[in-house]
Amino acid sequence: MVLPNFIIIGAQKSGTTSLKFYLNQHPDIYMPKSRINFFDKPKNYSKGIKWYEKNFDCCNSENCIGEKTTEYLHPFSKIVSERIFNTLPNVKLIALLRNPVERAYSHYWHNRINGLEPLSFEKALKLEEERIKLDYEIYNRKMALYSYKYRGKYIEHIKRFAHFFKKEKMLFLLTDNLKNHREETLIKVFRFLGVKENIHINDLSERLIGGYPRSYSLAELQNNKLVEKFTFKLKSREINPIRNFIKKINYKKEKPLMKESTRNYLYEYFRHYNEDLADFLRIDLGNWKNTKTL
Repeated sequence: MVLPNFIIIGAQKSGTTSLKFYLNQHPDIYMPKSRINFFDKPKNYSKGIKWYEKNFDCCNSENCIGEKTTEYLHPFSKIVSERIFNTLPNVKLIALLRNPVERAYSHYWHNRINGLEPLSFEKALKLEEERIKLDYEIYNRKMALYSYKYRGKYIEHIKRFAHFFKKEKMLFLLTDNLKNHREETLIKVFRFLGVKENIHINDLSERLIGGYPRSYSLAELQNNKLVEKFTFKLKSREINPIRNFIKKINYKKEKPLMKESTRNYLYEYFRHYNEDLADFLRIDLGNWKNTKTL
């Protein structure tokens, strides 16, 4: 039975795709291309451990096997951490944490460029609790889409894992460090995973850099039923050439600046969560403070 001995559990929009891309270049590490969503989606979890194992069939001689599903950190079911522990009690967990204010804004524009968010950022923040209606017993698509603030309350999500896993089994990284000190951060990850550290990673470019749509109406077109009919599977990945073309011509790299009042609101909203996180992990989160108000 081939099962993972490490999992990148999140956070969403924090650079986990880049981290996975770098790790997969290490000769001793294998990670499947697709997200698995085994422990968080009831439909997948009900398929059982044999189905989960099949996702790692392409593993060859690698001795370090992993997967990346960012929904595990901020789950739609409170029992995700317990499920992981019961299935993989010795698994190592990696969490990549981004300033929650910036994460929320990136999450919002990710939804906009995919035609999934009709509201302004300010309106979406105001209505978040009403829209997602936290229900941990069922998969909640709105919670997945519109949990801009909820996902950034890292301390609450991490404590659920800390209840089952010892701290030495968990590695917490900051997105800024992966971006600005890439090689040093990767050595830290390699050391945590117990693989060779003196490995040259050929491609250290960033992956999935966010942007925003030139036209939201065009972005919405991606989800049209007629466009959806052109979706097909290629090597377990869903491909839709029309949707991909729309995204390509509608993509603009530089996002609009966040309103100052909104930024101040979010920094205040996350302040206590960040302080508790810094104390719990014993790390310096000074870069997450709102310097414009100091």
